[in-house]
Amino acid sequence: MPIGAVSISSGIFNVLAFFGGGLLIGLDTLVAQAFGAGKREDCHRSLVNGIYLSLVMSPFLDGPGLVLRPAPASLRIDPSGRASPFPI
Repeated sequence: MPIGAVSISSGIFNVLAFFGGGLLIGLDTLVAQAFGAGKREDCHRSLVNGIYLSLVMSPFLDGPGLVLRPAPASLRIDPSGRASPFPI
C-alpha cells in the first residue's frame, strides 16, 4: 500500500512542480534578451514579474495537496497507507 501512495503523490507533485517551473523558466528568454541588449530596466521588470507570478500561482499549485488530503479516507484506502500520499 505505501508504494501505491508514493506513486500517486509523486504523479501529482511532478505535474504541479513541472507546471510551476515551466512558467518561471519561460522568463529566462526575456531576461537573457534584455540583459544582452543592455536593458537593465527590462531585466528588473522581468524579475519583479517573476516574483509576482510565483506569489499568485503558489496557492493554486499548493491547493491540490490540501484539497486532496482527505481523499485517501474517502476512497476507503487502508489506514496504514493514508498518511503517506500527502504529508502536509
